[in-house]
Amino acid sequence: MLSAQSVRDFRLQTFGAPHCVSLRRLLKVTKIINIVEIAPVGTDARRTHLPDEPCSVRMTRRAKPTATISQPVAVTAAAPARLSETGRQWLIAAALLLVTFVVYRPALECGFVNFDDDEYVVNNPKLRLGLSQAGVRWACRSVVSANWHPLTLLSLLVDHDLFGDKPRGYHLVNLLLHLANTLLLFRCVRALTGAVWRSAVVAGLFALHPLHVESVAWVSERKDVLSTLFALLALRAYVWYVGGVSNDPINRVTTNPRGTGVRSDPIDRVIPNLRMAFVGILLALSLLAKPMWVTFPFLLLLLDYWPLRRTDRETWRRSSSASPRCSRRSGILPSSRNRDGSRFRTGWRMPW
Repeated sequence: MLSAQSVRDFRLQTFGAPHCVSLRRLLKVTKIINIVEIAPVGTDARRTHLPDEPCSVRMTRRAKPTATISQPVAVTAAAPARLSETGRQWLIAAALLLVTFVVYRPALECGFVNFDDDEYVVNNPKLRLGLSQAGVRWACRSVVSANWHPLTLLSLLVDHDLFGDKPRGYHLVNLLLHLANTLLLFRCVRALTGAVWRSAVVAGLFALHPLHVESVAWVSERKDVLSTLFALLALRAYVWYVGGVSNDPINRVTTNPRGTGVRSDPIDRVIPNLRMAFVGILLALSLLAKPMWVTFPFLLLLLDYWPLRRTDRETWRRSSSASPRCSRRSGILPSSRNRDGSRFRTGWRMPW
């Protein structure tokens, strides 16, 4: 920017004293424009001509430069997508299946052994009956190797129809049943405790324990894996029964003026009974495969103590007073609440 003194000296040197009036006008304009520039003739800038001035002296208005400061842009990396609870469980289940299958795959190359396999499969002409009426009658009435397990014999009849006398098919069915048991145990422990990774550890120990090699690699031990399948299904059904009994509307109870609990709807008494009946049916199928699960009711009592926590006196007292008909006649415990009064919730908190 040119100062006023500089403009005055320039006018006096260039045009002389007679142009003082124009000089005053020029100084007045400089106060308004703030920028005075001597622009050469022929430029394209916007010009303001002053009267009584030669065309060589012109004034132009220049826009004030605006400093633009570029703000740094924060670049945030997208957070990696996390697996959902269901996706994580499916991934754990797939890993359990893969590891178990790889470990037990050599059992598919095994043959029959001369210990009980001859009585069950090799020297048993009744298997040629297949899954027919005569074969079903034989399976339900026969005692093989001092055991009455019709469901196991029925499964062997189906295997003979599918694979004949080839031992690979029998071992494959045993392996598939063991894989199903591993997944069922994982789901049962997960439903009882709510812990995913600890349930996976329990299922992995069950799947890879050396004691189960006999059950998979020995055809006569079909009764072991088959009975365990139905027992674990009964256990999962019992967890389903306990959860349904503990939540509304199945456990919806209204109190009449006399203070006795009355069920609000007859269907609320039927549904828990049906669930417990389903548990009984699955337990019966397990016993028809092998009678070793006769101790299953005692296992349910242990689960009621922990982790279900259904054995405290307050829970029993509240259950019997809330639904005397259900608890006295059918023996089913209709209410399952924690000691603090909250609804049924499983967890790894020990009872002591």
